[in-house]
Amino acid sequence: MVNLGSEVLSLFQQTAEPNLAGQLVGYGVGTILSFLFLALVTRSSETNKRLRYLALCGLVWNACGLAIYVAHVMGASSWIEHSADVTKFGIGKLWPVSAVAAWLDNDALSPLRRKLGKWLLGLSIATGTFLFLAQFGWFWQMFHWDWGVLRDSLARYAFIRNCSDFNALAVVGGGAWILLPGQVHGWFQKLAVTSILLGLTINTVCALLHAYLQLPLGVDSVVVTLEQQSIILAVIGAVFYFARFRALDVFVKLSLRVVIAATLAMTASYIAFGPLERISQKTVEPYAVKVAGLAALVGFVILLAGRFATAIDAFVETRVFGKPNYRQAAAQLREKLGLLETATEIVLTTEEFVRSTLQIDDIRILPQAALSRPADTLGEEFAEPEGGGQRDADTAIPITVGHQAPYFLVFPTQGTQSTVLSMDLNFLREVSMLVGRRLEALEREKDRVERARHEAQLTHQVLSAELRALRAQVNPHFLFNSLNTIAALIPPEPEKAELMTVRLAKVFRHVLTHADRSFSTVEEEIDFVRTYLEIEKVRFGDRLSIQIDVSEAAEAATVPSLILQPLVENALKHGLAPKLGINKLIIRGSLTQGYLSLSVEDNGVGLRSVDRENDTPSTGLGLRNVEERLRTIYGAKGTLVLQNMALGGSRATVQFPAGGIAW
Repeated sequence: MVNLGSEVLSLFQQTAEPNLAGQLVGYGVGTILSFLFLALVTRSSETNKRLRYLALCGLVWNACGLAIYVAHVMGASSWIEHSADVTKFGIGKLWPVSAVAAWLDNDALSPLRRKLGKWLLGLSIATGTFLFLAQFGWFWQMFHWDWGVLRDSLARYAFIRNCSDFNALAVVGGGAWILLPGQVHGWFQKLAVTSILLGLTINTVCALLHAYLQLPLGVDSVVVTLEQQSIILAVIGAVFYFARFRALDVFVKLSLRVVIAATLAMTASYIAFGPLERISQKTVEPYAVKVAGLAALVGFVILLAGRFATAIDAFVETRVFGKPNYRQAAAQLREKLGLLETATEIVLTTEEFVRSTLQIDDIRILPQAALSRPADTLGEEFAEPEGGGQRDADTAIPITVGHQAPYFLVFPTQGTQSTVLSMDLNFLREVSMLVGRRLEALEREKDRVERARHEAQLTHQVLSAELRALRAQVNPHFLFNSLNTIAALIPPEPEKAELMTVRLAKVFRHVLTHADRSFSTVEEEIDFVRTYLEIEKVRFGDRLSIQIDVSEAAEAATVPSLILQPLVENALKHGLAPKLGINKLIIRGSLTQGYLSLSVEDNGVGLRSVDRENDTPSTGLGLRNVEERLRTIYGAKGTLVLQNMALGGSRATVQFPAGGIAW
C-alpha cells in the first residue's frame, strides 16, 4: 500500500480557472436538477421504477462530478478525486443499457427489430461491464503500484474513459437507429431524442479533441468543460423522452429556471471580477464603486430572473406541452356554471368542458356512492372504482359542497395518450372548486326559496286564522242585532217580524254559502248589502232611501268578505235610527290609481263628539272588526276613516290596494 499523502497526483494537472468555474457551476446546477427530478418523481407515486433509477443515476453522476472539482479546489487528497471519478463514470456506463431497455419496451416493434434490439442490449451490458471492471481494476492499482508507474498509467485511465464515451454513443446511437424509426411522434419527442444524441456526440468529440490534439490551454479548458457538461444535455433529453410522471411540467419549469439563474449568475460573476474590477481600480474609491456595481448587478439579475420565470412558465405550458391557457378556461367555466340552475346541468356541462379542454375523453363526475373508498376528511385524493381495480392516488378529486363531498371528479392515469401533468391536476382541482361553489350556491338558493315558501305558507295560515276569527265575530254580532230588531217588531207588527225573519234566513244562507271564501268581489258585497237592507227596510219602512253608485271597474275588484255590511249597519244603527224624518243612505265605490275606495254616507245625527275631534273610528265591535281586518290584510295601506258631513250626517270610508294582500 502506498502513502497517498506523500505525493499529490491529480486529474487536473493542467486546468485553467475558467474551466474550474464552469465545471463547478455546471455540476452544481446538475446536482440541483437531479435532486429536484428525484424528489418530484418520488412525490408523484409513480409505479415506473425506471424513472427513479434514472433520477438517482443523474444525482450520483452530478454529485460525484461536483465532489471531484470541490476536492481539487480545496486541495484534498488525490484519491478522493479518483474515487469520485470512478463512481461517476461507473454510473455513466449503465445509462446506455437503460435507454436500450426502455426502447425495447414497445409492443409496436417488428420481430426483426426486437431481435436486433435484444442483441444490442446484451452487447451494451457486456461492454459496460468490461469497461467498469477495467476502470475499477485501474483504481485498485492505486493501492498497489508505485506512484511513478501510476503516473504513466494515467493515459491508460483516460483511454478507458474515452472508450466509455465511445461505447455510450455507439450503443445509444445504434439503439435509436434500430428501435426508434416510426416510434417517435411529435416535435417534443424528436427534440428529446436529438438532445440525447447531440449530448453524447459532443461528449465523444470533445474527448477525442482533448486526448489526441495539443490545444491551447484556454481552448482545451472549453473542450473539457463541454465534454463533462454535455452529458447533462443527454440526461435532460432522456428525462423528457422517457419521463411520464405527474410533476414533469414542474421539473421542466424548475430546470429552466435553475439554468437561467445559473447563466445570469455566471455572467454577473464574470462582469464583477472582470470589467467591474478593472473599472473600480481606476477610480478614487475602488471599494465603493465595487460595492455599488455589485448591488446593481444583483438587482438586475433578480429582476431578469423574475421576468424569465414568468416567460418560462408560459413557454413550458403552451409551447413545450401544448396546453391551453387554464386561467382563461377556468374563467369561461365559471361564466357557464353561473347560468345553470340544476346539479345535473352543472355535472354534464363540466364534464363536456373539461374533456374538450384536456382532450381526455374518460373524465367523469361521479357521486360519492359510486366510489368504494371516498376521500377522507383531510381531502386526500384517493378512490377505488366499484368492482375492484386499483386507481392511482390522484385519480379522484373531491368536489366539496359545504362540509361534504357528494361528488368526485374522476379521470384516468393509465391507458391515455397524454400524461396528466401537475398543471392539468391543478386545473382539475380548480374545476372541482368551481363546481363545488356553484352547487353550494344552488343549495343556499334552494334553502332560501324553501324558507320563503314556508314563511309565506305560515303567514297565509296566520292570516287565514285571523280572518276566520274576525269573521266569526261579525256573524254573531249581525245575528244579535237582527234578532233584537225582530223581537222588537213581534208585539206591534208581527207580519213585519215574520217577513224580517224570512229575509234574515236568506242573508245567513248567503253567509253560509260564502263561509270558506276570505275574499269576494265588490259586486257580490253589494248584492249581500242589498239583501241586508231589505231586512232593515222592514224596520224603517218608507223613511229609508237607498242610493248605490259603484263604477264597473270597482265592481270587479276583490275585497275581504263582509267588509261593507258593518259600515252600512253602523250608519243605520248610530246615524239614521235616532233621526226623525227621511233617512238617506248612499253607497259609493271607485277605483283610482290601484286603490279601491268604498264609502257609506248617511244624513243621520253624525258622529259622537269624542269621534268628531280626532276622526277616529267608533269603538263599536263592527267598525273595530273592519279596522283590524284591513290592518291584518293590507297593513298600513288599508285605512278606515270616519268623518262628519258639512250638511249633517257622517261618512265611513275604507281604502286599500286593489287585488288582494299588499304585504
